[in-house]
Amino acid sequence: MKNTFMGLRAQAGDMPLEDTIFFLGGPLVEAGILSEKEYLWHLQKVASYFSNRRVIYVAHRRENWKRVERIGQVLGWGVRLYDFPIEFQLAVVGPHPRILAAFFSSALENCRTIFGDMLKIYAFTLSDDQFARKPERGESVKNVYDRYASLSGEFFHIVNVQECDKPMA
Repeated sequence: MKNTFMGLRAQAGDMPLEDTIFFLGGPLVEAGILSEKEYLWHLQKVASYFSNRRVIYVAHRRENWKRVERIGQVLGWGVRLYDFPIEFQLAVVGPHPRILAAFFSSALENCRTIFGDMLKIYAFTLSDDQFARKPERGESVKNVYDRYASLSGEFFHIVNVQECDKPMA
């Protein structure tokens, strides 16, 4: 049975809106999916896309905090680490951002269910060449983006990271 997050959905509309973009970090370096240099390259593409907007990097618990701090410094983004899962944080503790983004995370789908049209969500792809070298990882990641494609619409967007040189409209 799929979780519909009815309790969180009921509370989500009461949370104050913060005029920011939250980018959800992930332990992609720790998991060996990307090198630190590759991860930063991808994040710089996202920063180009969201240029002139206030972005907060929301760290994942398993990320190296020193790296998270460097990311914030290099990109000029704020950094945060929450005590609660992001879905609960945004819906119950607040505030929630105008836009939630990540490369891939179950939180994107969960927040789509919880917030509906109250929150725009952006899933950024990883560059194609990442998986040419690691095809064993490519298929599972491709499946995630295929699922995201089935969810896309006015409030759930997939952005090709290789086309992020132009700022978001």
